[in-house]
Amino acid sequence: MSLAGCAHAPTRRTSVLIVGGGLAGTRALDLLRRGGHDAHLLEGGARLGGRIRTARDGLPEGSSVELGAERVPDGCPRLQALVRELGLTTLDYPATSAPYALRMDGSTHRFRTPAELPEKIRGALHERERDRWPFHLHLAYCRKTDPVPAGDSRSGLEWLRDQGVSKLGERFIRNFFPEPVDRMSAHGFWLTAMRFLDSGVSRTLDGGLDQLVHRLADRHREHITIGADVSTIALDQDGVTARDRDGRTWRANHIVLALPLKSLDRIRFSPRRPEVIARWTIGRAVAAEVRIHVDYEEDELRRRDVNSTIMGFDFPRVTWASPSVTSPGRRILSSVSFHDEIDSVRETLAQGGVDGLRRLLRARLPQVTTLGPRVWTEDLNADPRIGGTFPYPTPGAPPKPDSVRESRLILAGGDFSSWPGSMEGALESAETAAHSLSR
Repeated sequence: MSLAGCAHAPTRRTSVLIVGGGLAGTRALDLLRRGGHDAHLLEGGARLGGRIRTARDGLPEGSSVELGAERVPDGCPRLQALVRELGLTTLDYPATSAPYALRMDGSTHRFRTPAELPEKIRGALHERERDRWPFHLHLAYCRKTDPVPAGDSRSGLEWLRDQGVSKLGERFIRNFFPEPVDRMSAHGFWLTAMRFLDSGVSRTLDGGLDQLVHRLADRHREHITIGADVSTIALDQDGVTARDRDGRTWRANHIVLALPLKSLDRIRFSPRRPEVIARWTIGRAVAAEVRIHVDYEEDELRRRDVNSTIMGFDFPRVTWASPSVTSPGRRILSSVSFHDEIDSVRETLAQGGVDGLRRLLRARLPQVTTLGPRVWTEDLNADPRIGGTFPYPTPGAPPKPDSVRESRLILAGGDFSSWPGSMEGALESAETAAHSLSR
């Protein structure tokens, strides 16, 4: 729902605690306070942002590395509206140009379009699959099919097989789709694919994504408490009391939990755990990712006539260039680890640290011999206040609940939206929370 202009409309004023200082929490604070509510935000960590984490230490002015969310798609209307409202500037991201490279079965194939892939690859694909990029091949099946109902008991992989996916097409999809298609529901797979398709051209923010959160927070700094790690929430007929791990307490009429799904496990509720949380938890798993960024000599790939987008069937599945530079002539090469390979990447980090990870990248990417000494990594699953990237429904999961509210408690955050785990979903949930408290 759109709440454009409603922040200043007459409302039923109330006091509200907001737990969680990510994009959903800071936007909810902004909407509620502009709507006349007495809202206060509690953030458990040392920083605001949640899944938005922008690193700048040791980088030239204007450069940054996104260790969490990073893309601002054109097809996300709330996100685009907020970018305009805050006066921010977007950049094309990732900036791609041919030729691409595909590492597959011991060979590296360079191509400018899918039609230039070797015949041994194209010949193993069905006709409808051949014009798709390897990392977008699932769109051959999701784009022109009827919606998959929420009650469908199949997995995404079973649904694809029923659509007639080729064996190689299945291999591409299982490798490049960000969630495990054999462990997520057919409805969840189809919906995620269509959300990606609808999101359009991908961009990022010039100067770092954390500007979204900090500019919202700057409007209400005196109403934000950092380091308030809420551990207990008591609900009664008159209001809500939140207590943090240091024993401090806050009292209000209502509470908005602008938190990731998994982080709710850290909170003890009194007199009982709200049923609305259980309804959102049943049949949902949380995706895992490790983000890795390393600097490299920008001219090297240009001399080799290779794009920074290098695809493979082992880590790194896909690489791409960041718009930021680390020093003159050196840029950041980004990648992500997910699915079953994530454990081996974590083990490499545990045993060899960033040196071990750099050695692994050099072995897997012989096209990039200038990988530098700097490596940035982020494992959102390792942060108990976040617990992972975003939830997805497992096969047989019940439909998404139609409510985020139970009495004086409201769930917010991208995990409780129609765009799970995304910034668009975070903004949608903030609007829903503000609207719920303004009726």
